Amino acid sequence: MITVARLAILWPLFESWLWITICGCILVLLAPFAFLFALLGLPEGLPRLIAGISIIIGSGIAGGVKEWYLHKSKEEKKKWYAGKEKSGRPS
Repeated sequence: MITVARLAILWPLFESWLWITICGCILVLLAPFAFLFALLGLPEGLPRLIAGISIIIGSGIAGGVKEWYLHKSKEEKKKWYAGKEKSGRPS
């Protein structure tokens, strides 16, 4: 029989945020292996080479776009704060 004390100890197992976090961590660990096995499953030669180069170039472009977006949002925040200081209004 499950008592109240046992349920009090097991309460984290019933929280959805815990399982979302666990599944996310597992996905982060296993996703590179899935890409690797998919790449190695391609035929030898040119298709594997093209896929590998495409993955490398695509990840570089994605990283560059992310950095550009973060830099742009930081500049917009600086402009917004600078405009707020010039207006003289208290926060």
